[in-house]
Amino acid sequence: MKNGWLDDENRAYIYYTLENIVENLGCSTGKCVKVLAELDDKKGIGLIERKKQGLGKPDIIYVKKFDSFEDNRHLENREENRAATVESPDLQNMQPKYNNNNTDSSYINPINQSEQSKEVIDRIESASGCIGQIKANIEYDIFMNDSSYHDRELYHELYEIIYEKVCIKHEAVRIGGEVYPYELVKEWFMQLNSFHLQYVIDCMQNTTVKINNVKAYMITALYNALSTMKHYYQQEVNHDMYGGGWQEKGITT
Repeated sequence: MKNGWLDDENRAYIYYTLENIVENLGCSTGKCVKVLAELDDKKGIGLIERKKQGLGKPDIIYVKKFDSFEDNRHLENREENRAATVESPDLQNMQPKYNNNNTDSSYINPINQSEQSKEVIDRIESASGCIGQIKANIEYDIFMNDSSYHDRELYHELYEIIYEKVCIKHEAVRIGGEVYPYELVKEWFMQLNSFHLQYVIDCMQNTTVKINNVKAYMITALYNALSTMKHYYQQEVNHDMYGGGWQEKGITT
């Protein structure tokens, strides 16, 4: 409403691209698509309504608010029937309405009324700062925007794992069958940079052993990357220079 994003019927809407949702939630694209489907009015419970604009423009999203049936008997039968099919018992007595550009004095923003909500906001802000630091450490945007880089999807998956292990606090973290304190894992993972991620990608592409649990492999490889990467590449150099690598590649001195 502050931005003046109102349609011809004076209904407020937002722009929230899938890319931004992925970034803010720290989830995969597929997970965010599923979440949106669960919320929208076509496949889900009707908390949001999406309207495509085409021509590469982002969807317009109407974020609904809910009122009780008792106060809204004048609503259309179509909307009442839709609300009656909602499986969640907490929503069965609620009805979605558009947010209009008028003042509703009965509405109180719970974020401004609750210390618990303040704690949630603090955690969100902390997670946002955490995400920014991780992306800076691994030069995420550079790799994602490089059209010639062919491992963007795998690079993003590794980023998601780092985010999960750093920004979501655990009592302990299991890596390679061993249990480690969360703070230790967080400190370790925050030292990872783009070279470590590329090293893990190289290891995955060069391995001849079938990886049964890819995520577990990635977690272990990232954790070990700080201590093993230097030795790995040093062995590569030694092999090329002294172990017959030149002859294998047809190089003579």
